[in-house]
Amino acid sequence: MTLFKVHCHHCAASRRFQWTYVTCVHDDTSYGERGYQEIFKLAQEEKSCIAEAMKVKQ
Repeated sequence: MTLFKVHCHHCAASRRFQWTYVTCVHDDTSYGERGYQEIFKLAQEEKSCIAEAMKVKQ
């Protein structure tokens, strides 16, 4: 799955379920880190709060 698709899924789910407070789980790879950073930016734009970010080892 591309990073763009991940972002689209996050935004679509957040909007559909009207989530404003979420937890983000990502792996410790550069892909996971970049994805988290992008989702963090999107959350700020959407006025959502990331309650916790959990990084798991690959």
